[in-house]
Amino acid sequence: MSPISDLNSVPGNTPIHPDDAAKLIPNLATKKELDEWERQNILEAQRWAFSSRVMFDETWKWAGKYRTRDVSLGCPFHEINGANRDASGRCSVLD
Repeated sequence: MSPISDLNSVPGNTPIHPDDAAKLIPNLATKKELDEWERQNILEAQRWAFSSRVMFDETWKWAGKYRTRDVSLGCPFHEINGANRDASGRCSVLD
């Protein structure tokens, strides 16, 4: 077996090409590290994109602030801090 096939025997162990690595902001060496870094970036972008401030800042003066009273939709206002509505509509605590 050649050293190259040994190198790739573990999924994600493929090295990042030096030209690509030089253009990265974080110091990453493998495709697996890059995939995880990009996954974290996507999750952060989703949190930002779906924040109430971004979604409603041109509609509500209170956008991005915690509510101080219940409204017809969503979690009770006292559960908003640290809560997130999951796909079933229930409130769940964020990680």
